[in-house]
Amino acid sequence: MTLGLIGQSAANPTDGLAAGGVGEFYLGSSNTIYRYGDAGNVTGSISGSPTTQIRDVAFSDTNVFVALTDQAFYGVAIFNSNLGFINQLQVQGPIDGPAAGRNGEFYVGVSNTVYRYDSGGNILGSTRGSPTTKISSMSYFRTV
Repeated sequence: MTLGLIGQSAANPTDGLAAGGVGEFYLGSSNTIYRYGDAGNVTGSISGSPTTQIRDVAFSDTNVFVALTDQAFYGVAIFNSNLGFINQLQVQGPIDGPAAGRNGEFYVGVSNTVYRYDSGGNILGSTRGSPTTKISSMSYFRTV
């Protein structure tokens, strides 16, 4: 298998990247989420306030989860695959890695704790690591 460059993004800095549907991907840069098509062209975008900072991006079968900060606000914004706003929820600290799960569920890492949420933003559970544990990123693997 040979890997070749198809295109590149001019978004700088890159604050998160998630594979989307067939040939699509989502890229976070500063306060904006970009949706790219399979040809590498921007097919949509949505921006937060000038003080919003995107930390990371995750994609499920239908939703885009964006970890963000905005001054003293730490949270997750949830969008559909066309970047239509669905919901936003606040968490206790900066998110160090969102991961999309099944049926609209998602996971976020905050400090040494992983939280599991349902599609409505309700906490379903959590697990905590040792005090010296620091979650830097997460991924969700599902079997076919």
